[in-house]
Amino acid sequence: AGGEKRSEVFVYSLELGQSAATRAIKASGPGSKRLGIDGDREAVPLALQIAYCKATVSRRSQWNNVEKNCTSVNLSKACTKYDELESNTEYLHLSMTEVVKRQNSKSKKSYNQQISITKIKIDKVQIIGVNNTTFAVCLDQDEQKVLQSVTRCEVSVCYKPEDKVPQKLKGHTSFQM
Repeated sequence: AGGEKRSEVFVYSLELGQSAATRAIKASGPGSKRLGIDGDREAVPLALQIAYCKATVSRRSQWNNVEKNCTSVNLSKACTKYDELESNTEYLHLSMTEVVKRQNSKSKKSYNQQISITKIKIDKVQIIGVNNTTFAVCLDQDEQKVLQSVTRCEVSVCYKPEDKVPQKLKGHTSFQM
């Protein structure tokens, strides 16, 4: 559609929401302490629709579609060494920090009273901001690679090539802003 920007990149890890925003704040220099938020307890949760395909040994697709209020979503490749790769065991780690209960106080500050962290092995994930919610995305834990105002993000595993020429495993990611 008109006005949409799409990008495809290869990454080792992806941080979305609070963790990405915190990296951007830290990169802003000396004034970052007064701009910062003290972790997931004070972070404003994002309404996200998360569709993911669980990783299975049989390679059968098992799609799950959930709506969650998350402060952050993190993705990383499962193996750390090229030698550990096998065509039937490659997957990504998905970690979602969900706000189960939010305390609204009479003062200006609200905080997340109860937080749940879910970790899942996946092949693919699609994250969409509900009602045009936008979020920050940080690539490869690099403060210089923070994307703002992202509305949709898709990530999938890039599999090891069949030949024995060493190549780096990277997650395939596309963004919509």
